[in-house]
Amino acid sequence: MIAVKLILLVISVVFLALLAYYNLERVSLNFLFFSLEAPLFSLVGGSFAVGFLGAYLLTAVSKGSLARKYKALERGLYNLWRGYPQKALSELEKVSKVEEFLPLYIKASKEANDFRPVYLEEFKKGIAETLLAQERLRVSLEDAVDLLEKGLGKDLKNLRAKRLLRDLYFIKGEHKKAFDLQRDIISESEKKLKDREKRVLTSLAFWAGLEAELSPKDIKPTAVYWAFKVPELKPKDLKKILEDEEAPQIVAISAERNKVSPALVEEIQKKEESMPSLALALVYLSIGRLPKVLEILSGELAPFISENLKTEDIKALIKLYKPWVCSNCGREYAEFSPVCKGCFEWNTFKVKGGSYHVN
Repeated sequence: MIAVKLILLVISVVFLALLAYYNLERVSLNFLFFSLEAPLFSLVGGSFAVGFLGAYLLTAVSKGSLARKYKALERGLYNLWRGYPQKALSELEKVSKVEEFLPLYIKASKEANDFRPVYLEEFKKGIAETLLAQERLRVSLEDAVDLLEKGLGKDLKNLRAKRLLRDLYFIKGEHKKAFDLQRDIISESEKKLKDREKRVLTSLAFWAGLEAELSPKDIKPTAVYWAFKVPELKPKDLKKILEDEEAPQIVAISAERNKVSPALVEEIQKKEESMPSLALALVYLSIGRLPKVLEILSGELAPFISENLKTEDIKALIKLYKPWVCSNCGREYAEFSPVCKGCFEWNTFKVKGGSYHVN
């Protein structure tokens, strides 16, 4: 590296010497009422010097500004993670006009209970809209959707905004919009995330009745996929599926969605001891075997069980118990959904409760 710099220095000296030798004649420089007579080489050299000096000063000012922002960001993060949000907020406010740092500024303001307005017209990358949509969705889905759509108008490649908008479309029942948006997400996702996004698309499509629009390369089997496929599966395929770790979810979803087949019931009877009691109860309830349901639930919901309960009573009781739990955030649900409304993760629902043991 030093050798390269020396070579460049020698070349520069030789160039300037030749420039001076061939341009010794004096020339006159006139500008308005100003006049200057000097050797041509000195004027040319001076021009180069002024240009380099100007560039250097601009670079220095820019580096100084970046250094100050970096220090403010560093101090802000240091105070934020140590539990001093007010101190963090005062530092992060210095970089709050940089859209990429806005999430940290908002986080500090929330923790400091010192909410300050964010003016969307000051930002051009759609990050601000995505961030505010995350805050608004607990209050108004419509407001959150509007913010996300505006954010995507500024940056159509904002995958975080697209994923959240997909979730909100799905929750609102606008399944076709969610499906089309998920196709875009898959095409734009990083390679390592494509399989996960295809699993989302598969669950979304089968749940919304859009499976006919899937191509074979789009499908990545999930619990939802297999639950909807149960009526078509042969006993040997069902046996294999029931050995999967997702078997309780597949069984329970098929029961909730009235997809239980005689072949599935036959295979489940062979594996009762390994199945969660609530999953078994849902299956037998779907085919009207109330005595079996009461026997199964006598352990899980013993204080609430009596022989006088009817089918609708048991369904209401199971829903009251909330047999589903999101494995990501722990939120409990009365019925299955492909997406958790608490953390917006897909394919994370698990059946609650322990296994049913035959006496």
